[in-house]
Amino acid sequence: MSRNSQYKKREITISQRIPFRPQPLFFKSVKDYLLHQAIKGAERLYGTPLAEKVQQRLELEVMEMEKHNITTQIALLYNLRVEAERRGVFVGHGRGSAPGSLLLYALGITGIDPLKYSLLFERFLNPDTPSKLRIDLEVSSGGCLPLCREEHPCTLLYDSDVLRIGLLTCSHLSIIQNRITCIENKLGKEIQLSGIPTNDEATLQLFSDGDKEKPYLFGVSRMRQILKELQPDSLNDLMFAITTLYSKGKDIIPTYIARKQCRETITYHHPVMEQYLKETYGMTLYQEQIMQLAQAIANFSPAESDTLRSALYTRQSNQCAMMQRQFLADGQENGYAKRDLEKIWGDWVRVAPFTVNKSHIASNALYGYLMCYLNIHCTSKF
Repeated sequence: MSRNSQYKKREITISQRIPFRPQPLFFKSVKDYLLHQAIKGAERLYGTPLAEKVQQRLELEVMEMEKHNITTQIALLYNLRVEAERRGVFVGHGRGSAPGSLLLYALGITGIDPLKYSLLFERFLNPDTPSKLRIDLEVSSGGCLPLCREEHPCTLLYDSDVLRIGLLTCSHLSIIQNRITCIENKLGKEIQLSGIPTNDEATLQLFSDGDKEKPYLFGVSRMRQILKELQPDSLNDLMFAITTLYSKGKDIIPTYIARKQCRETITYHHPVMEQYLKETYGMTLYQEQIMQLAQAIANFSPAESDTLRSALYTRQSNQCAMMQRQFLADGQENGYAKRDLEKIWGDWVRVAPFTVNKSHIASNALYGYLMCYLNIHCTSKF
């Protein structure tokens, strides 16, 4: 059954079921209210004073949301997240492209740091030509949050031409919440998930053992064999393993493993590419990598880079031809050799249809890692 058909079972107007005043009297607009709450959240996450780049990105994102008339819906979703926290319901990392928003992260609607993982807001919301946005608030099942029902794990809260908001109850979040609660009760202190290291040797070793049972998406039979060959020693490796479930790119598994094990030389068409492709051993696996390179090499705007990503991914020949001319012209103006630019473009045309959304991949990899970490270190690390 598709998620859309599940949604249709219980369509609910969020404003009718969640009491909320999105604009307290001392704020001029919902935008000001959202920005105020986001800055407070960012200060808890990054400390004070807030870095200028964080402040500027938050301001930019809320301005774009206001331009597309979705600030009220985001504020309502924020209120639901606060209510979930008040009732002891665990809120997940988010899925799709939503974790690319720093504003949503600062508001606690998503749980992945877009700055740490180089996730892009424009992948979530194209400032010029946005496609329909989708935000799913993931919560643990079995909670007492309004609108959640075990028999209806997918609930449509809001739907318009611009934005769809869903509420998803997830069993894997309940597992994580139960383990955390058990540890907190035993140790008498709160556990901050943001403080859990993502390079724990014992946790990564468990993924490398092909005979041991793995949680979440890592437990499927095909994945076990990939992990055994991959011998992951970083979260980047786990993200690659998740990528193989979504991408149909030819030979990406043997190529990645060979390069990781230094059996194949990594080369770049230009040194600037290493900054964006090093984490994947010179392979273009994520749509965000193409967007970042287009911005760095040819000064594409965030909106243009997302349009390029979409055109290459869906093989829109006319749009691709127009953007190729722009890429070659602006790249040469920036001092890049035409031959190098043509090689880069040729690689994009070949691999772009098989690239994946990094935000979604990171979320799934972190869920699996977190479940393993809590299993192994439920007493010794806290």
